[in-house]
Amino acid sequence: MQNLLNHILTLFLSLFFLACEVPNSDTTSEGGGITQSENADDDDNFVVTSYQEEDSKLKEIGLDDTTLVWASTKMKGKKYDPKKPSFGYQLNKPDDKEKLDKKLREISGIAYDEANDRLLAVNDEVGKVYTLHPRKGKLLSEQRFGFPGDYEDLTLHGEFLYVIKSDGFLHVLSVVSLTSIQKMSTGLANSNDVEGICYDTETSRLLLACKGSPDSRTADAPKKSRAVYAFDPVTQTLDQNPFLLITEEALKDFVEDNAKKKTKKKHLKKLVKRAKDIAPSAIGIHPISGRIYVLSSVGKLLVVFNRNQQIEHVEFLSSKIHRQPEGLSFASNGEMFISNEGQSGKGVLYRFEYNP
Repeated sequence: MQNLLNHILTLFLSLFFLACEVPNSDTTSEGGGITQSENADDDDNFVVTSYQEEDSKLKEIGLDDTTLVWASTKMKGKKYDPKKPSFGYQLNKPDDKEKLDKKLREISGIAYDEANDRLLAVNDEVGKVYTLHPRKGKLLSEQRFGFPGDYEDLTLHGEFLYVIKSDGFLHVLSVVSLTSIQKMSTGLANSNDVEGICYDTETSRLLLACKGSPDSRTADAPKKSRAVYAFDPVTQTLDQNPFLLITEEALKDFVEDNAKKKTKKKHLKKLVKRAKDIAPSAIGIHPISGRIYVLSSVGKLLVVFNRNQQIEHVEFLSSKIHRQPEGLSFASNGEMFISNEGQSGKGVLYRFEYNP
């Protein structure tokens, strides 16, 4: 009997001391018990907040090294307003990802041809139009239209396909044959470094996004700003006043004013620097909202503007997904295509569904 009591007492004391040794959940343990919210590096996992929720609570989603910055207002418990602007994409989660043919390692621009359900693309330095399957990325055909040159982007309108060079020279092609019909100068030059083109149905103009700084034609433009000019392909005239002027100050103010309150100063400083480094590589008009999307490989960001040249949304792209984003295009249902140059590997095509 005494042995049994001694055994029970020994067991009780063992359990007691074992319980005392269990570490507190708030204590740092060997091997990494530090919580991410307190000590995680700013470049590790970022948080996304959307201002379009069904109630006033903000939804948080962890996204590798991706961050969204929104111009939002507190809804104060009001019901969701479908008329408010919406981004509607998760650019860290493509619905399709396809590696491209080695001929498109330096893919520099894309345009979705909805009538024929195909993507048309140009490759830097090669005077050819490539036809791709929009969801499989398969190279279907290629057609030469001109001599080798620095071809940066292309866009469709009606029966015409417009291909822009960095020196502002424009090739007009037939959508059917993909052969050259006409060549024209937009009035822009190498110093402007035209990188993006899209057709704006609202103004019946081609929008030309420049990677270089505005020249003397825009004398009052702030230093290091970037300009988007409007060109009429019918009269072959360029509007001397920028359609859109992107300034460092506007980007800095937007990011600082609309970043989440919990954003660390060090992290915020990095985001501001990335935003100020913007150098447009592609441009597109959203088919549903009508807003202007400017993609920048430098800084890896996507900026959304309204028709009043106001910034509504800035998204910092994940470098793990978007190695060198150069091409942007939309389908009428809002599907967005983004192409990335391959750098040392193959080019990549992403497709993103639109879910506002």
